[in-house]
Amino acid sequence: MDGMQEQTMDEEAWKNHLLKSLEFDGSDKIYCKENGLNLNAFNKHKKKLGLTRSSSRRARRFVRVKTLPARPVVSKSPENPTELPDPSWVADVLWRLYSSK
Repeated sequence: MDGMQEQTMDEEAWKNHLLKSLEFDGSDKIYCKENGLNLNAFNKHKKKLGLTRSSSRRARRFVRVKTLPARPVVSKSPENPTELPDPSWVADVLWRLYSSK
């Protein structure tokens, strides 16, 4: 949409765009680009109409991850095949590595 068309858009048209942008998963900049809107004009109307993204909108930017059911831990330790090996050796290696500096 060019600048002339944006100037002829009424408040209701801007309000519709602003409401749609609240449901859009991307940024306002991307919404404007995909819909042929000028970002500065978009922000001006957003401020004028008092429509801003709430903090809960920002929280939705995180992606919900599906988890798999827990599986039993399988150890390759011949001494104790049902338990994990003692990780103290890792702590010992790290201690010696960093304490020598």
